[in-house]
Amino acid sequence: MNTGTSFKVLNGHEHNVSCVEFLPIGDKLVSSSRDKSIKMWDVTTGLCTKSFFGHENWVKKVVPNHDGTLIASCSTDNVRSSVDY
Repeated sequence: MNTGTSFKVLNGHEHNVSCVEFLPIGDKLVSSSRDKSIKMWDVTTGLCTKSFFGHENWVKKVVPNHDGTLIASCSTDNVRSSVDY
């Protein structure tokens, strides 16, 4: 039964979260935020495992590639970037 109860709260972003995507490999997800960062999370522990910086403004979207080795992002700073982690 879906109760709508959270099973993990991921604390780390300093502003609103704009996008969350699961990576196709392992128990990881990535999120983007108005705090100009992208964060990678361990779903099991709920801990942030990596933070990525480089945008000058709100990061609106993150998209992992098919095997999860690259993350593409776009921002209101008109910069599109990809991160190889």
